Amino acid sequence: MSRNLIRKMLPPRWHISAMLTRDILRRAGGKVMSGMFAGMDYAAESHGSLFLPKILGTYEKELTNHLDRLQEEAIEAIVVVGAAEGYYAVGFALRWKTACIVAFEPNPAARTCLAAMAHKNGVANRLQVQGICDVPSLRSALNMAVRPFVLVDIEGGEAILLDPTVVEELGKATVVVELHEFAVPGVGALIRSRFEGSHEIEEVFAVPRTPHDFPLDLGRLKGSVSAGAAVQIMSEGRPPNMSWLVIRPKAST
Repeated sequence: MSRNLIRKMLPPRWHISAMLTRDILRRAGGKVMSGMFAGMDYAAESHGSLFLPKILGTYEKELTNHLDRLQEEAIEAIVVVGAAEGYYAVGFALRWKTACIVAFEPNPAARTCLAAMAHKNGVANRLQVQGICDVPSLRSALNMAVRPFVLVDIEGGEAILLDPTVVEELGKATVVVELHEFAVPGVGALIRSRFEGSHEIEEVFAVPRTPHDFPLDLGRLKGSVSAGAAVQIMSEGRPPNMSWLVIRPKAST
């Protein structure tokens, strides 16, 4: 009997992916389980992206090494544009103990979730939650910082916001931006052209998850079927060739 036929015959709650999901949630106990934000108390839902990769700590793990390198720098202000429920905004507040964080998120439900998560993790006093990020609000958030860091994920809005001729404060900032070429074709080349004179730029491509990325022992769910379910659960559903630009000020600037 084929696996597909067996799957159709079983109640959904007995599918391997459903069993694995229940096991993850039970073992997580409401906290991120691995990665750079391991131990962070998490929200009960995710806004605009998948929940389980965040709980597992595998979410956007392509960026981990780059973000870890930033820990070596004296960054006193962090701006997260497109903060959703707070994976990065709250996570950064936990990692950078003295940095002030400004999190921009237009979705009211996500902002409520973000504020609650900041309170739960004891960082609400260092995290300011705002709505839509426009040029004046970004300039204001960056104004006093000598070495700011900006993380941007706004579904194509990066083409408007990330322009150091308009937002002059970006000239001193390290920027990590998720590119949305499907929304704004050519946005990567556009942003490169704006920063290449003053910054070093590296492109980081999304890569498919493998069973080796799964941070937990599969226990009694071992085997190729459960390994496939683990990969499916870690998948973030990104379009092909999705990438980020890591933009760092040159030493001379």
